[in-house]
Amino acid sequence: MREWRIIVVCFGLLSVLPGQAQQSPQSNWRRIQLQTCAAPGPLDTLLILPHTVQIREINSQRIIDTSWYRVQFNLLVWRVDTTQLQPPFELTYRTLPASLSQSWQLLDTSRLRQPGILGGTRIAIRNEAALIDFRQLNYSGNFSRGISLGNRQDLVLNSSFNLQLAGDLGDGVQILAAISDESIPLQPEGNTVQLQELDRVFVQLRKKDTQLTAGDYELNRPESYFMNYYKKLQGATYGQKAKLGSKGILQNSASVAVSRGKFSRNIITPGEGNQGPYKLRGPNNERFIIVLSGTEKVWLNGQRMQRGQDLDYIVDYNRGEISFTSRHLISRESRIIVEFEYADQNYLRTLVAAGVQYQTPILRTYVNLYQEQDSRSSTGGLSIGEVEREALQLAGDDPAKAVASGLRRQDEFVASRVFYEQRDTLLACGQRDSILVFSNNPQKAKYTASFSYLGPNQGHYLLAPAQTANERVYIWVPPDPITCAPQGEYAPVIALSTPQQQRMVTVGQQWTPNENTALHTEVALSHYDRNRFSAFDQQDDAGWAAFTQFRKRVLLGKKTAAPEMNLRLSYEAVQRNFRSLNPYRNPEFLRDWSLADFQGVGTVQAANEQIARLEWNLSRAGLGSISYGFNTFLRENQYRGTRHDLSGEGTWRGWQLKGLASSLQADAAGEERRFFRPQLSVDKVFKKLKNWSLGWAGEGEQNDRYARTQDSLTGSSFRYFSQRLYVKSPESKKWESGLEYVSRNDTRPIEGTYRPLTSAQEWRWNTRLQFKQAFGLNGNLTYRSLQSFQQQSNANTGNTLLGRIDLNTAIWKGLARATTTYELGSGQEPKLEFTYIRVAPGEGVYIWQDSLYNGDGIIQPNEMDIAPFQDQANYIRVATITDQYIRNNYVNWNQSVNLDPRARWFNAKTGLKSYLKTLAFQSSWRISRKVQDNEQALSWNPLALNLSDTNLVAASANGRHVLFINRASPKWEIQVGNTDTRSKLVQTTGFESRSLREYFVQGRWNLNKVLSLRLNVARGLRTADSELFNNKDFRLQFQKWEPQLTWQPASDFRSIFQYRYQTDQNTLEQTPTGATQHDLSVDFTYSKAAKSALRSKISWVNIDFRGMANSPTGFAILNGLQPGTNWLWNLSLDRQIAKNLQLRFSYEGRKTGEAKAVHVGRVQVGAVF
Repeated sequence: MREWRIIVVCFGLLSVLPGQAQQSPQSNWRRIQLQTCAAPGPLDTLLILPHTVQIREINSQRIIDTSWYRVQFNLLVWRVDTTQLQPPFELTYRTLPASLSQSWQLLDTSRLRQPGILGGTRIAIRNEAALIDFRQLNYSGNFSRGISLGNRQDLVLNSSFNLQLAGDLGDGVQILAAISDESIPLQPEGNTVQLQELDRVFVQLRKKDTQLTAGDYELNRPESYFMNYYKKLQGATYGQKAKLGSKGILQNSASVAVSRGKFSRNIITPGEGNQGPYKLRGPNNERFIIVLSGTEKVWLNGQRMQRGQDLDYIVDYNRGEISFTSRHLISRESRIIVEFEYADQNYLRTLVAAGVQYQTPILRTYVNLYQEQDSRSSTGGLSIGEVEREALQLAGDDPAKAVASGLRRQDEFVASRVFYEQRDTLLACGQRDSILVFSNNPQKAKYTASFSYLGPNQGHYLLAPAQTANERVYIWVPPDPITCAPQGEYAPVIALSTPQQQRMVTVGQQWTPNENTALHTEVALSHYDRNRFSAFDQQDDAGWAAFTQFRKRVLLGKKTAAPEMNLRLSYEAVQRNFRSLNPYRNPEFLRDWSLADFQGVGTVQAANEQIARLEWNLSRAGLGSISYGFNTFLRENQYRGTRHDLSGEGTWRGWQLKGLASSLQADAAGEERRFFRPQLSVDKVFKKLKNWSLGWAGEGEQNDRYARTQDSLTGSSFRYFSQRLYVKSPESKKWESGLEYVSRNDTRPIEGTYRPLTSAQEWRWNTRLQFKQAFGLNGNLTYRSLQSFQQQSNANTGNTLLGRIDLNTAIWKGLARATTTYELGSGQEPKLEFTYIRVAPGEGVYIWQDSLYNGDGIIQPNEMDIAPFQDQANYIRVATITDQYIRNNYVNWNQSVNLDPRARWFNAKTGLKSYLKTLAFQSSWRISRKVQDNEQALSWNPLALNLSDTNLVAASANGRHVLFINRASPKWEIQVGNTDTRSKLVQTTGFESRSLREYFVQGRWNLNKVLSLRLNVARGLRTADSELFNNKDFRLQFQKWEPQLTWQPASDFRSIFQYRYQTDQNTLEQTPTGATQHDLSVDFTYSKAAKSALRSKISWVNIDFRGMANSPTGFAILNGLQPGTNWLWNLSLDRQIAKNLQLRFSYEGRKTGEAKAVHVGRVQVGAVF
């Protein structure tokens, strides 16, 4: 009777206990998780749009092919054997805004036959009130609260509340709101232009020109020259616009919020032919960061890029990585700049921003204020004690001094942590030191340690080559025996993040007496405190800057096409201590003034700066334009430079000419620099050749740097020349194509003179073809060959091939349909580390199996397995991206083929066509393959999927091929096919691979209206291979036979009788290990209209096991069961209590072998409104 007591306790606690959020749908978009292959019942109370359903395996991140499952009446039905799947799953889908199962009627038609019904008896129309009455507002949402309790797990509370509102509150006040009681810790995927940000919670009120927003929102830069920022905030912002006087408009705004991130700019040094991913870092070289979605700005060779899988780049915000698509080949000469905001949880960071602007037709005056500061109380993982606080107080503005010991004494030994033993050692150089040695002995290992990366030969520890524990292990390396200089890279110290404060005020005025004249002036004051704990180094916190610009436009004539002259003068002064919020100048500003190297990497010391610009432009419509610019840049005694810019464009006899030249002369500290950059392009459209165009473009750079003490080029000088010849077709809806040839030659100074360094040749091809609805082709291909002339150039010479082809066909009136995507290129694959964190039972994914391995009481990565039952899952896995990358060549191939003769010969009654229409074929492949960058590896072939190949770095392949016989027949149907799933993952402990291949025959026979018979016969091979942990390897050959009888005497009752016979045999071990399994189950479902549904299932499983059951192979075969007799049962009840209120009760239990029975009960109440 203990089970009934659990149920009573669940009901009693339901209304009095708080909960924890589980899901956060926005609008009609939903995201849920399934821990097993069997869904507990309907996925949602609203009708799910089947074509929007996407299922992803959480662990492998594999997206399940849509042909493997179907969603019918909100129930998830698998079309494949679920043993090839790897739960848990993440489901995303969209729903219709209203329930289609709800009946609507004005008359009760069942009363039509009653006497007197037509004699004038009135029928009352019942108007049920909604659960929550929002009157004239458009709304949607849900609320649920539930508890889970069992004899093997503690009480678990679950709750969610989500509400979306939009409409008129009255008196002209508009509301827009998205309210939820949870936040999603993961950032959205950065592979599309528009991001699906599901964690936004906000309320926005608007009345005429007044707006108030509270919750999550973005704050953009105001109309200011110096004040530049883009922030994601949690707080409140207010804005108002009102008329002041007859022509004036007064605008004011204010924001008070918590800032979600900090700014960082990365200049990435690329590799030849390396498309990425490239790791993004924080300003203090933070190695593991989370980038805030949508905050990034990316420049490639000075051009702004667009995010998107079919555009320029994609970002993994959670890993902090960026990769480039096939539209741009990344070479050693590429210049990549990335600006972004990243999450920083060391301190609570608050932000206050305000602005006032008064504008008339000729005058705009504004004042902007901004303050962002960290609190002095640490949050997140940073712990500030007295020792750390004193170190921060003495550090001043020097981050190298803000360090503290990472050594902590722990009296209690924890299995999931890495512990060290402290030993006193006499060094070979004569000094004594205390070192840390990794140990699993609880009697000696009393310390935990946090290590920081200091750089080569800066520390006394190295990272262990293999991850043999649940956390990183560091090993001590002896110092130099003579000098005692360190020989390692890490030290047991913590780099302390300092709380900072940044303020800025800008005051400006823009005078526009007419449309041809404008004068803009702005003054800015900044205050930047790098360490709020310290009173040292405060003399450089405050700074100022000023900017003024005059613009004049003159028409040289009264005609519409008269020449036009534009003149612009500007001056900028920046005091040495001025600190901008985010960079406001051109991303390549330092490189333009020869203050950076070839890649754009450069740092300058603080100095007073002055910039003066003169720009003159003369243009005439239909003829062309010419421009000249004079610029000067002064940095106290450190730098003095002048630059002349000349550009022009024009048209002559159909030829389009464009040219630009820039010449810089500068005196830097100890150097004289000359930087010359010409560009020229010519192209023409030939009408006689159906508007095809031919063109040529060339550009070059020569940056000469001479030391004052000698008349020879320094090593930082560089020179290159690149030219491009291209031909392309005119733009058309049906067909476009283009071909380009690019050559580039780079030189570098050797012994004071320029010598050839590298020579590159490129061929680029792109095309797009669309023939009605039957055929579509879109592709691009780039081939690059690089030759190096100097051994010390460190250039990865060789050939690079990059491209993508998308092909879609639909022929013979839909009889054959195919979609193919083929992509190849080169990049790098990061090695992964996994750390397992203990959570409450039932809240995790993994189970620790120490008894199957060494039983030492210490967690090792190989001792973790996916829990077969949810109540056993008490660990989650956290992946860490290391700095170790493997260069690889990759190929991606996605293909789906559908042959359906029924679509063409649906009405055929006799002959060959009548037989062919009963057949159908579906085939799908999704392959991602990465091999090492060497000549022995065939990188172009996606089907070369031998997981034991040492050249294979990583792979993910999912294939399914099915032949249907008599498909969609109401009488009988046969399916013959196979599935193939393979994966290989590279970790710091070596590779780990898994595969599943299965051949099956499935049959369906509807005996009559109430009885149907199904039969599934399959055989296959399941393998696992680990490079370091060989005890987890297995090679299981299996066979199974599954008959199923379904009896449905009425629409509200259904029962399923199923038997499964399966044999498994491990052919890898010398000692045979295998099992014979008999599984008999009975499933009952009773549903009454839309009010209630009762489901129950009981299974008897008998396993004859051969070998050692308490082993990794035994666990893989038994999947949580035990040799002998096993019983599993479950019961669920869904009840519609009211119009919008539903009660769900579920109970499940199991008795495996000689173990005690396990009982789990769950109760949940949900409301949809």
